[in-house]
Amino acid sequence: GSSQIPGTKELAKELSRILREYIGNKFNLHGTAYTPLEMTQILKKMHYQENLVQSVTQLLEKFENLQYSQAQPNGDLPDVLLNESSNILEQIEKQP
Repeated sequence: GSSQIPGTKELAKELSRILREYIGNKFNLHGTAYTPLEMTQILKKMHYQENLVQSVTQLLEKFENLQYSQAQPNGDLPDVLLNESSNILEQIEKQP
């Protein structure tokens, strides 16, 4: 049976897309196929704080790992991912 709650892999994929699209739209970049490293370089160019840049990079890497991992993640993970994502989006929004 199909449940309404997406699996962690789907969630990671979706959040990763949202985060990259958001950053892309904010800086008028086209496409969402940026690697975590490219996102890091973009944010550094835009003079974002180092700790925020690292947070974004780590989160994108975490999403990638989850998408391709065979391991079964723990049940709290979706909430954690959603919280981390929204925190980072808020921080990006606050900075000029």
